Amino acid sequence: MIDKLNQPAGRWRVVTIGMGTSVAMWAIGYVCRIPPVLVPSPAVLALLVVALGFGGTCATRHGGRVGDAAAVGFVSGVVNLLILGSLVGDAGADVPSMALWIPGFLLASVAIATLGGTLARLGEIRDEASLEETQQLYGRIGVVATLFVVIAGGLVTSYRAGLAVPDWPNSFGSNMFLYPLAKMTGGIYYEHAHRLYGALVGLTTVVFAVFLHRTDPRPWVRKLGIAAAIMVTVQGLMGGVRVTGSLTLAENPATEPSHALAILHGIFGQVFFVTMCGLAVVVSIPWKRAGVAALEQLRMAPLFVGALIAQLTFGALARHLATPEQPLNLWAMVHMTLALVIVVIAYLVGANARTSDEAHPAIRSAGTAIIGIVTVQVLLGITAMLVVINEGEETSAWEALATTAHQANGALLLGAAGFLLVWSKRPLPTGTTRA
Repeated sequence: MIDKLNQPAGRWRVVTIGMGTSVAMWAIGYVCRIPPVLVPSPAVLALLVVALGFGGTCATRHGGRVGDAAAVGFVSGVVNLLILGSLVGDAGADVPSMALWIPGFLLASVAIATLGGTLARLGEIRDEASLEETQQLYGRIGVVATLFVVIAGGLVTSYRAGLAVPDWPNSFGSNMFLYPLAKMTGGIYYEHAHRLYGALVGLTTVVFAVFLHRTDPRPWVRKLGIAAAIMVTVQGLMGGVRVTGSLTLAENPATEPSHALAILHGIFGQVFFVTMCGLAVVVSIPWKRAGVAALEQLRMAPLFVGALIAQLTFGALARHLATPEQPLNLWAMVHMTLALVIVVIAYLVGANARTSDEAHPAIRSAGTAIIGIVTVQVLLGITAMLVVINEGEETSAWEALATTAHQANGALLLGAAGFLLVWSKRPLPTGTTRA
């Protein structure tokens, strides 16, 4: 396996950096255009250009080929075509002019990335990355992209914007990818941007599954990649049908929003996130090359993951069923009670992982991270509770920030727990038995 994966990554490295560049650009655009932030458009454009140029720099830094940078620009440009229609809509362009916009957009993307690649040649040029290194990089990109869409979904829930766009897969009767950005205000921005970023995560996951199918010699890893692609598709369908009850392509559709699907969508999103974390672990270089881990230190990992999934379930019920009159409902009380158990388990698991001299360094690092994350989570939970209790009917930016940060940090804790769970299931070298 190692011999095959030590081969140069070739076009897969270009695809990986191109997808990573797009994920970064979309994240920059999302954060900069959040209603409370609203960074001026020229500044946003400058940040996007820098991100694209940096993608070209990364492509050239390994191997020294500027052509790789140009290819990264093209890949990123193709992915970014998903939002080009929204930009064209703001400019008031008609459909025929798209024939000019599309090639112009792609050429600009290639030119910017190529410039970044050219500048990279002025510095140190490293050896060309291997398939093994590229798989590891793509796995991390998938985790970051998924975490970002979890955060975006948390803001949708915090601002109660899940029904701000009444139809799906259209948006107010328009193609979702052509709805003008200028009309994305208030709750519409949070809901519609979440849809767009969800589409990016879906594309990222499907490409990763194809990548693994073509390059990874382990059948079970290829199947896990396919499972992740299926999961993200199901997650997208749940998110859309939650709003409408069915596909709605009519301009004035009759809808039947589903509260149950909204809750399930929130829970399943984090289950998908921990799946992507697990996938990133099994394609990582440390996991492939490590000797025997201190598996006896990880026996509580399945219990930890199970308790966290139960906890996020109660948290989803608490958030979606809360009302201005009763911000802390029965589910919130259960969520807070279970949190006490989670904290004890987290500290035990984290301490066991980080203090084992026989464990792989990655396991010890995860143990340290778990202790830090759960400590922050307790503080965020207390903050979120106090803010929610003292807020009125309108959701303030502080309330949204507190509750979403609590949710996002909880996802990080679940991801770290999933990391240890995957390590606990790592196949042992031939001739070795479990303790």
